[in-house]
Amino acid sequence: MTILKSVFTYFFERIFHHASWQGYWEPLVQVFSTAWRHGFHRGKVISNSAILPGVIRLVIKPDNRWKGFVPGQHVVLTIEHNGRLLSRTFTIASGIQQWEKQGIITLIIKQYEQGAFTPLLSDLKADDWLNLSQAFGEFTLPETTKPIVMVAGGSGITPFLSILDTDFSQQVHLIYYAKSGEHLGVNQLATLMQQRPNFSVDIVTRGPQTNLSEQLSKHDAEVVMVCGPSSMYIEAQAWCQKHKRHISAEHFSVLTASFKGESTNHSVSWNNKQFVLNSQETLLSQLTAKGESVTYGCGMGICHQCQCVKKSGVVRDIRSGNLSSNTQQLIQLCVSQVVSDLELEV
Repeated sequence: MTILKSVFTYFFERIFHHASWQGYWEPLVQVFSTAWRHGFHRGKVISNSAILPGVIRLVIKPDNRWKGFVPGQHVVLTIEHNGRLLSRTFTIASGIQQWEKQGIITLIIKQYEQGAFTPLLSDLKADDWLNLSQAFGEFTLPETTKPIVMVAGGSGITPFLSILDTDFSQQVHLIYYAKSGEHLGVNQLATLMQQRPNFSVDIVTRGPQTNLSEQLSKHDAEVVMVCGPSSMYIEAQAWCQKHKRHISAEHFSVLTASFKGESTNHSVSWNNKQFVLNSQETLLSQLTAKGESVTYGCGMGICHQCQCVKKSGVVRDIRSGNLSSNTQQLIQLCVSQVVSDLELEV
C-alpha cells in the first residue's frame, strides 16, 4: 500500500505538479465553493479580542478531522477577501491541555497596519469560519534532560507560551525581549514561575543597551531555543558557536545565505506576461511589487503556498545559496532569486 501511494504521489507531482488528485482539481471546486482548499480544515471562530494595541487573541475550534498539534508548531490560516483566498502562517500560543479538554486553539497575532492580511482579522467575529492547515513545524521542546534557555523577541513569545504550558522536567529559563509595554503573556509566565521551581524568566525591555550575549552567559545552558528577529538569532548563534552549545530557532523572516555578486537583470515569463527582474530580490517580492496576483503565505519557505512550476531557467535558493537545475521543477517564489532567463507556470 505504501509503495502504491508513493507511485501515485510521484505520478501527480511529475505530470500534474500536485501531490494529489484533490490538489489538481482544487481550482474547479473553488468555482462552486470559493473557500474550499485541498489539505485544509474548517475552523470556527470562538472569540476574537484585542489584548494590546495592534495585537489580537483569536480562539478557533478546528473541525473534527484536524489532528491536533505539538506545542511550538504553527498553522496556515486562510480567509476569503474580495473574492480572493489569502493565507498566512501563525504559531499556536495555547497549550495542549486546552486542545485536549476543549478542542480549541489560541493564536496571538500582531497586526501590521499596512499588511495585506493581519488587519483583516479584526473583522472576524464569533461563529465566523476560516480555513486552517494541519499543524506543522519542528520548533518543539527538545528531548533532553539538560538545562534549556529560551530566547523570545516580541511576538516570538507565542511558541514558548504553548511549550511552557506542558509538563517539562528540564531546568528552563526564558529571556523575553520586547518594547516597553508590549510584552505578551506576562501574567501566564508569572503564574508558571510560582507553580514550577524548574522555570524562571527575565522580562527585558528592548533598547540600545541590551546585550543578549551577556544574558546567555548568566544562564548558561546546553540548549538554546530562539524565536524572534534575525538579528537576535545571529547574536545567539554566534554565542552558541563560541561556547559549543546547541541552538534551535524559529525566525520571523527567512535567513538568507551570503552571496556576493553584482545585480543582473533577466527576462521572466509569468502568467503569459514578460517581466525583467533582478537577481538580488526574491521572485515573490518583485512580482507582487509589479501588481501581480500571487498566492503566498508565510513568505519564508515554510507553507509552500507560493509554489509554482519552473519550466526552464535557473534560480538560487536564498536560504542555502544552492542553484537549481535548468530543467522543469517545482520552486517556491518566496525563497528564489532569478539567475537566468526563466519560464514560470502558475
